[in-house]
Amino acid sequence: HHDAVVREAAVRALTSVTVTGEEDCVERICQRLEDEDALVREAAKVALGKVTFSGDEYAVGLVCDRLEHEVRDVRLSAVDSLPQVSRKGLPFTVTKVIDRLRPGTVKGTREAAVLAIPNVTDRGDKTAVAGCMDLLFNEDPLIRESAVHAMCKAARVGDEQVINAFGALVQDVDQGVRTAV
Repeated sequence: HHDAVVREAAVRALTSVTVTGEEDCVERICQRLEDEDALVREAAKVALGKVTFSGDEYAVGLVCDRLEHEVRDVRLSAVDSLPQVSRKGLPFTVTKVIDRLRPGTVKGTREAAVLAIPNVTDRGDKTAVAGCMDLLFNEDPLIRESAVHAMCKAARVGDEQVINAFGALVQDVDQGVRTAV
């Protein structure tokens, strides 16, 4: 529909007629995370918390797919929606987010993944730290830089392994990586 108010009302209405976890409804609501209107995206974020089970892998996958969207506002809506569909520390969700830092992803996707880390992990989460650690020494300096930013959100303060890795990156050939450390 062309009217954002109608689209927002439709998203809200879906929550009252849907059985929790119904994949068709979850998919339709996730599609509204891509809406051009911020209020519709916000309604979709709220609706996801009402129609999904926490940790629903289907919903997590759909939301994480939006971390790769070409439009920044959609990526940010996905970041904000992750707590609606998952609990912190679920390895499946953490892995889905960390995968968005890997080679082959565009900078905007990596930025969204970095922003999403505090929404899906607590500091010191072993899955997140291990995933970031693997990327700290990637051949691509942009991946290394994103991994540094992600590690700053994932690691515990004082983590010796991270301190040692960052110590080596202070000498990195790329200025962006050195600045990130």
